[in-house]
Amino acid sequence: MKNHAILTLLAVLFLAAPARSAGPQDGVGTAQNAASARLTGAILVEVEGFADPKGDIPCARNSFSFAWHYKFYSPASREWLLVNACGSRLVNTSRHFPSMNVAEPTTRVPFDFADSAAVLEKLAKAGAFKGTGSAKEREILMNMRIQPAKKGAAPACHWTVSQGRAKAVIDCAGEKIITAPAKPAAPAGKGAGGAVIKGKDTAGRYIAQALSAVGRKYPRLALLNIETLADKTGSAKCIVAAEGDGWSFNFYGPGKPDTVTYSACKGKTLLQEMNFAGKTVNITRLSPIPGSFKNSDEAMTKIPKSCLASHSTFTMRLNNFAAAKTPVTGHNLLWTVECGTLRYYVDAATGRFLGGGEK
Repeated sequence: MKNHAILTLLAVLFLAAPARSAGPQDGVGTAQNAASARLTGAILVEVEGFADPKGDIPCARNSFSFAWHYKFYSPASREWLLVNACGSRLVNTSRHFPSMNVAEPTTRVPFDFADSAAVLEKLAKAGAFKGTGSAKEREILMNMRIQPAKKGAAPACHWTVSQGRAKAVIDCAGEKIITAPAKPAAPAGKGAGGAVIKGKDTAGRYIAQALSAVGRKYPRLALLNIETLADKTGSAKCIVAAEGDGWSFNFYGPGKPDTVTYSACKGKTLLQEMNFAGKTVNITRLSPIPGSFKNSDEAMTKIPKSCLASHSTFTMRLNNFAAAKTPVTGHNLLWTVECGTLRYYVDAATGRFLGGGEK
């Protein structure tokens, strides 16, 4: 009985412990092993992720949003593979089918690159960049890849760090800052609480295109999930247009490919076969999303002002839940809006605010 009590206490303490956080160096070995097993001659060509001010991502969930994204390339087959990992945790892998090969990295990055924490510390001390946020409000986009030759300069490996309008570039060794010192990023939530402006890059802008494009090529797949990182107007916070950024319209079904994503950002779209090895969406809880719903900008007008005033980036997700699986009884088609530790629901059929609170 005594041993059982001790084991029970340890289990409770383990579950209560905060999720481990990781920088990109923590997961590069995991990512390389996964890539080597799936893509012959795989070389690491890009690393990307939304980090907190310490340069970390919490390994809180088995989800794309809680992972560093490692892109690999095979010179032999001329194929790309995306590996999503957080430290030793492999989230999933997927084949990457770019629409324009010229825009995709193909040159190996050094394995001994400076980790994200060292990069942010160096930039902050030099006054070149100082990000804001927290582990639950990660808005610092960090991207590392070989930049092509430009204006007489040879190709070079750079970390590009950005948040809002603030941006800095530093070499991959974390030693030489390429950009001049700039003003720090504006605090999250600055200027919030006023009138909501109609969104320019909403989910409704692309829904017909997504259903048409995927329906023609993959009629057996169903649209089960729409999501993005949004601003206060319910528009996607596009970072790199035409490279799979912005809104993700995720289609699922039997056979191969089992997953297709239609991405849309600032009028640019990209259709990708994903073939995930490890799901991030529980499709047994969901029904197909209809082509008509209350748009994302309207949904954001229903979110409490206190939430809008304290955040600048929101996770928006649209799902059509099965009757027995919906988080709000009697309502199936739901917008889920997350800001920090808070989660709210809006009925996407009627536009009615349904409440929410702590996650």
